[in-house]
Amino acid sequence: MTHDRDSLDARRGRQRSTVRRRRLSALSIVAAAIVLVAVVVAVAGGGSGNQSSAVTKVGGSGTGSAKDPKATAPTTTNGDKKSKAGVIDTSVARLAGGSPAPDKPVPILMYHVIGDPPSGAPYPDLYVSPDNFASQMTALDKKGYVAVTEKEVYDAWHDGANLPDKPIVISFDDGYQGIYKRALPVMAKLGWPGVLNLELKVLGQPEQGGLSPAQVKGLIDAGWEIASHTINHSDLTQVDSATVRSELVDSKAEIKRRFGVEANFFCYPAGKFDDAAVAAVEAAGYLGATTVDYGLARKDMPFTLSRIRINGSDGVDTFEARIDDATA
Repeated sequence: MTHDRDSLDARRGRQRSTVRRRRLSALSIVAAAIVLVAVVVAVAGGGSGNQSSAVTKVGGSGTGSAKDPKATAPTTTNGDKKSKAGVIDTSVARLAGGSPAPDKPVPILMYHVIGDPPSGAPYPDLYVSPDNFASQMTALDKKGYVAVTEKEVYDAWHDGANLPDKPIVISFDDGYQGIYKRALPVMAKLGWPGVLNLELKVLGQPEQGGLSPAQVKGLIDAGWEIASHTINHSDLTQVDSATVRSELVDSKAEIKRRFGVEANFFCYPAGKFDDAAVAAVEAAGYLGATTVDYGLARKDMPFTLSRIRINGSDGVDTFEARIDDATA
């Protein structure tokens, strides 16, 4: 009997120990969960603060300096989805509601500098004020236009991809900081990409308002397309064949090396081209090229794509009339 009581006491002791261990284990799990929740909440709060700071930096109104902030774009909302740095959700935000457009002509807008011209600027009409640009983008949105890239147009023309009912390409020549600091925030709010026709030489001229490499990366992160505008902005009709090849092939390779993206399209400096230049662009492996010729871009003219120039003197009414005339 004593042996049985001792055995029973021992079993009860073991059971109580097991219960205590289980309770401690459960408490440990609960405590860990509480800590995890606290960490998640803290990180989420910190992230929101950083995003607000980024919006302030990108929206700055400086005139171009080597001291500009690194490429961090504002957070935007596309439908029910938020995207960091205005990253474009091609499957949901812009193209999913479209349809195949194998032969659709598409307007391509041509901008240069987004900013107010300094006193004595030799070409003041190349400057579109930030307010004017914002009003123009709002007008496009109200008219039902949706911005796309040149590659998205190409894919619709040749590979059966969808385009929105009213696609439009918004391109920027050369590579000035107003593109990053003033155009990007406006377009990010709409969930739209742009096309940067990059003249590589401007990357070494921050004192003249050129984009920094970090800003170019910021545009790419926001879904923008990078096209080549040569290295030195050489008129391809006035230089020898070796220079033409360098401006085309070396610029394409340098964009790939520095930014990790393919430059599928080319933009003729000052819009100058001839048959030899067109042949050289095609031989260099580009899918198409843009000009300054007025009109719509058409599938049957891939290496002489027309555009619509937007001038600093164009108010919103003139801007809309210009597009309406081209698309009529």
